[in-house]
Amino acid sequence: MLQTLGAAMAVLGVVLLLAKVAPVRRLLWPVGVAGAMTLTVYSAHAVVLATPLFDDDEIVLWLTLVSGALVFAVLWKRRFGQGPLERLVAVPADRARTAVLAGRFPPRRPAQVRPAAGPVPRSRPAGDSGGSGGDGDSR
Repeated sequence: MLQTLGAAMAVLGVVLLLAKVAPVRRLLWPVGVAGAMTLTVYSAHAVVLATPLFDDDEIVLWLTLVSGALVFAVLWKRRFGQGPLERLVAVPADRARTAVLAGRFPPRRPAQVRPAAGPVPRSRPAGDSGGSGGDGDSR
């Protein structure tokens, strides 16, 4: 596990360093765009994986998913901006945030806690007289 974590951290560090170089940053831009609409991309992947389209060849499936996600993300970003499912989630979240910050919701009252009156008696099953010699627990 530590070896996998170390390798992942090394790859992340290399990519972050490479992203400081302008040509590499332009090359990685589609990956960043697809990463900004992960809900949409993951949902599309789930739909594609639920179909028997590419059951025979895993390489073709992988290439189709990756290239389809990158092409879709770039085209959608240029035309509409935010991903479709991200926007679907963001609109009500923005409205709720605005309403809360504007004070349109009354403040929450603290829950009222009633003091305990003592131990709660255990109920016995119907027909049990409690004379079994134990505490009524049949375990």
